[in-house]
Amino acid sequence: MTTTPTPTSTTIITQALKLKHQIIGNIHINKELRELDCYDCNLDKLPDKLPEKLRILNCYNNKLTEIKNIPKNLKILRCFHNHLTTLTFPKKSAIFAINCSHNAIIDIGELPGKLKDLICFMNNITTLPTLPDTLIHLNCSYNCIIELPKLPTTLEILRCRNNQIYVLPDVLPNDLYRLECCANNLTYLPDLSSNKNLIYLQCGENQLTKLPDLPDTLIYISCDNNQITALPEVLPSALQILQCYNNLLSELPDLPESLKYIYSDNNTAAFHKKYPKLTEMQQYLSFPNNFIEAPPISDVINYVNGINSQERIRARLYKLHSKGNPFLEPYMRRMMHPDRLKTLCDDESIDVDEYMTRYVESL
Repeated sequence: MTTTPTPTSTTIITQALKLKHQIIGNIHINKELRELDCYDCNLDKLPDKLPEKLRILNCYNNKLTEIKNIPKNLKILRCFHNHLTTLTFPKKSAIFAINCSHNAIIDIGELPGKLKDLICFMNNITTLPTLPDTLIHLNCSYNCIIELPKLPTTLEILRCRNNQIYVLPDVLPNDLYRLECCANNLTYLPDLSSNKNLIYLQCGENQLTKLPDLPDTLIYISCDNNQITALPEVLPSALQILQCYNNLLSELPDLPESLKYIYSDNNTAAFHKKYPKLTEMQQYLSFPNNFIEAPPISDVINYVNGINSQERIRARLYKLHSKGNPFLEPYMRRMMHPDRLKTLCDDESIDVDEYMTRYVESL
């Protein structure tokens, strides 16, 4: 029979106290303590006064409703998965990393001036305070934020997805290399062409009708679930993954040589007026549920013949996905030679990972 541990009273004389996974009653902490690990301890409160020399506090996965008198010399605070509603930091706080996600925080208070890493997603924050000019990483996703404050020039990662943000700053930091702003109320994005360090853009589930000028450095673009009618005429030369499904696209622009994966499901007329030119590095082409008018059968044959006439492409295109496309699917399935395509996946994807060479059946 399993017994419930009896709450213990602990006195500590070392510089590190690790009480993880224990049920703790009263904690008596020596003033020399530098690191306190008390996560997963079923705590509903911490001592009113924590040691001034404390540098690291890991108190996550508890039932804390407040943290009183945070020491000004504390450098790392991890208090996620509690019941906190507010955080208050001392003036001239030395904290450079905070993770207070998965709480019920409404007011995060004035932030420490040396803060580099702020992770505060999954709270009830409506307004962020002034951000320190040292901040590198901001994750404020899954809150109720309407507008972002001025972003510091040092910022490299901005994750603000699943809020109510209606506009981003006109100029984003030059050092930014990852931008996640999906699931907001954005109707446009600022010009990104000067953000030469940007490699990751996730802006799906907004109300965008177009994308701005983009830097050549982008490797990943996800702009799905918008109202985009056309992509930029020239896509970034470094692009490897493009997700543009659930939009209003009528065609795709020429695709860069670097592109490996493209997901264009559920558009209005993709591939109707202009088939994309495939390159040797493209490994996944997805165009299900594009409810297009039936193109002339000769066009489809020529299109697939064009793919297969290039030896360097035949062995690279791993999946050709046409499920749910009432016009292209039967044509594509007919034209995959049975000797080269032995099986169809359960989801009707044409998986040629094991059959790298394909033929177009002579009709």
